[in-house]
Amino acid sequence: MRIVHWMKSLARRGGAGWRDEKGAALVEFGLIAPVIAVIVLGVINGATLMLAYNAMRTGVTAGAQYVMSGGQDLPTVQTVAMSAWSGHSSSASVTATKMCLCGSSSSDCSVLCPDQSVPQAFITVSASETYSGPSGTQPIATQEQVRIR
Repeated sequence: MRIVHWMKSLARRGGAGWRDEKGAALVEFGLIAPVIAVIVLGVINGATLMLAYNAMRTGVTAGAQYVMSGGQDLPTVQTVAMSAWSGHSSSASVTATKMCLCGSSSSDCSVLCPDQSVPQAFITVSASETYSGPSGTQPIATQEQVRIR
């Protein structure tokens, strides 16, 4: 009952008690500030993740370029890729594997195919790392495959 009288008296005064807007901007900022902070942190996290991925990709591409220029020594491919990968963590790893195919089936690289042709050879350079950023840790990985013959 008292609330009804209070609302009626407020209506008679034209809502004068609600017209005071001092501090409204502060309240609005208090409501939007957490949203802005979450967006900024998300952008920072995404940007640092992309920088880490691009650095990893640069290393893998360098390893693939080494293979395309005639290098076939797998440990050297790994060394070239790790050297080109700037800012990698201690959890970073690069692997280089060689695979040969006769048609669509796997084959030994040192043996001719049943039709007496040389098997197709591929070297795959793969990299992986555990990324640690503002939102926690997550694995990132990339690979590139080069046909060498």
